[in-house]
Amino acid sequence: MRCHEPPTAIFTGNNLLTLGALQTIRDRGLTIPDDVALAGFDDMPWNALLRPGITAVEQPTYELGRTAAELLLDRIKNPSRPFREVILRGRVIVRESCAFPSKERV
Repeated sequence: MRCHEPPTAIFTGNNLLTLGALQTIRDRGLTIPDDVALAGFDDMPWNALLRPGITAVEQPTYELGRTAAELLLDRIKNPSRPFREVILRGRVIVRESCAFPSKERV
């Protein structure tokens, strides 16, 4: 399905969706970021290698794994312990794929 008016920005939830959006944007003959801005969730090394580089939210993957292991081991030691909520902060890495839309699109 084609949009009559393509979006000015796309945010994807994972790397496969980022690749799919990138392919679709190129297949439609649109340019990043002039026609559409692109940002994704979960930064990958190749995001910086593309031209333009893709803006992404970097997950704290090491801390995520370490915290999950600590919580699991703690649960095994003490099964009746109350549940805990842990919030780990990501970081937005802004690259060239995000820009203000061109004046004719505003």
